[in-house]
Amino acid sequence: MPMKQTATSNPADDQQPETTLELSAQEFRFLAEAMPQIVWATRADGWNIYFNQRWVDYTGMTLEESYGHGWNKPFHPDDKQRAWDAWQRATQHDEPYSVECRLRRHDGVYRWWLIRGEPMRGANGEILKWFGTCTDIEDLKDDEVALWEAKDHLEDRVAERTAALLESEAQFVLLIQHLKSGVALINEQGAFAIVNQSFLRIFELAADSDIKNANDRDWSQWQVFDEQGVLLDVAEHPVRKAMLTGQPVQDQLVAMQAPGQSELKWLLVSAQPILDVHGNIRRLICTYHDFTARKQAEDQIKAALAEKDVLLREIHHRVKNNLQVIASLVSLQADDITDEHCRAEFAEVQDRVRTMALIHETLYQADNLAQVNFADYADGLLRYLWEAHRGASGKVRLNLAVAPVALPVEMVVPCGLILTELVTNALKYAFPNDCAGTVTVALEPVTATGAVCLRVQDDGIGLPAGMDCSKVSSLGLRLVQMLAGQLQGTVETGPGPGTEFRINFTLP
Repeated sequence: MPMKQTATSNPADDQQPETTLELSAQEFRFLAEAMPQIVWATRADGWNIYFNQRWVDYTGMTLEESYGHGWNKPFHPDDKQRAWDAWQRATQHDEPYSVECRLRRHDGVYRWWLIRGEPMRGANGEILKWFGTCTDIEDLKDDEVALWEAKDHLEDRVAERTAALLESEAQFVLLIQHLKSGVALINEQGAFAIVNQSFLRIFELAADSDIKNANDRDWSQWQVFDEQGVLLDVAEHPVRKAMLTGQPVQDQLVAMQAPGQSELKWLLVSAQPILDVHGNIRRLICTYHDFTARKQAEDQIKAALAEKDVLLREIHHRVKNNLQVIASLVSLQADDITDEHCRAEFAEVQDRVRTMALIHETLYQADNLAQVNFADYADGLLRYLWEAHRGASGKVRLNLAVAPVALPVEMVVPCGLILTELVTNALKYAFPNDCAGTVTVALEPVTATGAVCLRVQDDGIGLPAGMDCSKVSSLGLRLVQMLAGQLQGTVETGPGPGTEFRINFTLP
């Protein structure tokens, strides 16, 4: 992996050991200040001796106020004892320190933080110092905490060891070897300087592989895909991109496939260049978080949703077929009835059943199974009603002015039945003696109130004088009143000429 260099010779060859350690300490101090977490260090007795700038920015406390035991002040009163008990257990049993608690921000707001600490030991095993990090986990207190736990663990562990890296590069090596995510430190020549065991595991190198094994692998043979499965150009690989541009690449999700293998591995890759004062890349820190299990789970969820969609469509299709069978049975039964009034009643029942069947047919063909475009539905319904009442509708013209409003399924059924009742009444009674006329059907949003108005109007003979539609005994008009109640709407009549019904209701 080539990188740009400022000279043909290796500057590190001319440095004395002390200079190398000092440069390493400067680099790792840079990392500590660049980390998004709060980084801290204490003596063996818990007396604080170091905070990075993130602590000052968050708490509003100065470093002088924070040194010693002053850093306990921002702890939430309900968490202080629990945090102290955890610290006592860690120091008494020489075990890592880990606790979740709330810390007060400079504006008085408390947020949840994950605080972790690791002891640094001397040659005889005695604890010399404690190094640790505070990671803001307020936004992770939800059902996705498991998803980001490994990534946060990587950042936390790197932050915990940053202070130790100020002492020597050996402490850094010790840190990354314990991380679950793959970590690689690449030098200015583009070669691997450090890789951890998780890196070897992810890229299927032998457990006892060393740096040479990693450098000898032909990484250009790896196929890298984006989230849509498109094969990326070599320059678009997140690590290559960071090398070529000198800009960090954060959390890029890619699928990688090793040569000769069929299995894709989904990885969340980050690459952070470390530049010298001249802008040349000195180091590249790369992290690889194995995202395969989460990606497979997402694919399973998508497959389950697709299966649910197919099942719902099949249910709507079968309900529509069953309702059509019922309508056909009603029609067959009506054929045996000689009483014209009874035949008309059966025809109205048939219209109502077909109205509901048409809703399920529309849903079966729609992209969205939760909502129906009422304009499309009304067009099909009115075509059926005009055909079913050919004798009465021969000279009656339909004026359809339905806005393309998407209605929830639970509202489409009452709206469709209301439309059936009012249009059927208009065709049967508004134009006696084979008169010509017009029936207008409209669905209009009411901008001033945010409501919706379903309007059925004709220019026929109009309602009888003094008729109160709310008190009539007609089943059809009583159904209109009840269905409007289901919509939590109101029924109004117009002044004429002709007949006009307006059903006003509000969308959820």
